[in-house]
Amino acid sequence: MNPERWQRIAGLFAEAGLLPPDMDVAPLLYRPGAASIPAWVVGLLTAGFTLTLAAAVVALRFIRLSHGLQQSEARFRTLVEESPVGIFRYGADLRIAYVNAKFAEIVEAPAERLVGLDMNRVDDHSVLAAIRAAAEGRPGHYEGPYRTTLSAKTIQVAMTCAPLRAAGGAVSGAIGIVEDITARVAAEGERRTLLEAVEQSPMAVLITDTGGAIRFVNRGFEANTGYAKDEVLGSNPRFLQGIAKRPEEYAELWRTIHGGATWSGEFCNRRKDGSLFWEKAVIAPVRNGHGDIIRFVGVKEDITEKKARDEELRRLVAHLTETNTELERFAYVASHDLREPLRTIASFTQLLQRRYQGRLDADADEFIGLIVGAASRMHALIGDLLTYSRITTKGSPFAPVDTASVCRLALDNLRESIDEAHARITVGPLPCVVGDEVQLMQLFQNLIGNAVKFRRSGSAPRIDVGWDGESFHVADDGIGIADSDQDVFEVFRRLHGAAAYPGTGIGLAICKRIVQRHYGRIWHQPRPGGGTEFRFTLAAGTVH
Repeated sequence: MNPERWQRIAGLFAEAGLLPPDMDVAPLLYRPGAASIPAWVVGLLTAGFTLTLAAAVVALRFIRLSHGLQQSEARFRTLVEESPVGIFRYGADLRIAYVNAKFAEIVEAPAERLVGLDMNRVDDHSVLAAIRAAAEGRPGHYEGPYRTTLSAKTIQVAMTCAPLRAAGGAVSGAIGIVEDITARVAAEGERRTLLEAVEQSPMAVLITDTGGAIRFVNRGFEANTGYAKDEVLGSNPRFLQGIAKRPEEYAELWRTIHGGATWSGEFCNRRKDGSLFWEKAVIAPVRNGHGDIIRFVGVKEDITEKKARDEELRRLVAHLTETNTELERFAYVASHDLREPLRTIASFTQLLQRRYQGRLDADADEFIGLIVGAASRMHALIGDLLTYSRITTKGSPFAPVDTASVCRLALDNLRESIDEAHARITVGPLPCVVGDEVQLMQLFQNLIGNAVKFRRSGSAPRIDVGWDGESFHVADDGIGIADSDQDVFEVFRRLHGAAAYPGTGIGLAICKRIVQRHYGRIWHQPRPGGGTEFRFTLAAGTVH
């Protein structure tokens, strides 16, 4: 039978399903000296024997089985070699017979050094119990830390070992599967830490599904509401509702979180005991790996006491504001109404002084002089009171102000007293701020004027004005301010006698009021070697 005829017969067997359709039988059937059964069949045919159809079917079935086993073995070897888990095989003596690439990667050692290794000699014995159990015929399992023999690196592993048995049932060895779970253990540790933090948080935390049913609450929720976890799981948080929000507010809440954004607001809820309490809540969506919203998480803070304090503070501020406004109005009206009769008294007293000076006795001249001086001081005092009372009520709207220009205006207003005292004033770079230009000019004028006034006797004052990036300063080398519990910024507070240093005692109080209106603060400190340095901040706007 020639090869072409054999090929036709093979095609018929392939059609019958006895051979793979893509298998070429010629190399198997016609290989001189081959030891396979197909070569033996060819030898029989060559010797002149007649091969029955049944014998041919048996032979070809064996060919097909052998081919299938070879393919299965190849697929199995590929599967083992490319497995995402480590696989190793070892004998009953615990010597490694085979490892795949993943096992070598996990233990960080070359495969050629692992094959033949006696596992009885590994440094870390934690895995030996599971390995020996399989070698003795029992399944073995280990999960925990493992220090690799060659790299001495500690990793977290999960290992399962199973015995391999010979045909008679005796254990011939075992096979093990190892997975590096270091990352998973770390993630689980972080998850446990996060869960413990959530559980121990004083804030109430609850998680709902997308329909609003509660799936988790922490101990903070139980403490705030009085409800145990088992009592609320599966319920909608609306059962806590005390004073209901408007329907449009709830609609906005659900529209926000279903749209993937975070909602924040306040709820007035009711505890299990029936008492009302206020909560500040932040509700945010939780997404899965595909970006789909699967849960909502709410974090809520009990603000009942805070709201009560805020309400009390609001009432107090309103009362103080009303009282302060009335006092300012009273001070303004009183000062304004006093100026006219005082002006009349001063005018006529001065007229008497001019007309009858020297025509009456010395006592009369002295008395008239005292009246004129008192009227002048009273006039100045009333003027300062008017200025003080109008700082808040009559101030101009805030706008950008060049404090360098403001300082120059203040110096121009003080020119006469500066020249008289021969004062030397140094002004450094000053910034632009947001504020009331007229009041800031008054602030610089009062501080510089005090520095000129309270100078050392017989000495020309030296005054420095500047800004260090955070605060302004007006420093002098004058008589200084003695240590005292007195507040130098208090209205009518005088530290020196009126005879030695004239004034009303309101100048520094006005400075403090101006600085406070600009949301800043003012203070003073002694200078080394004598003198005083006044510092103030202006927080009404950004300093440029």
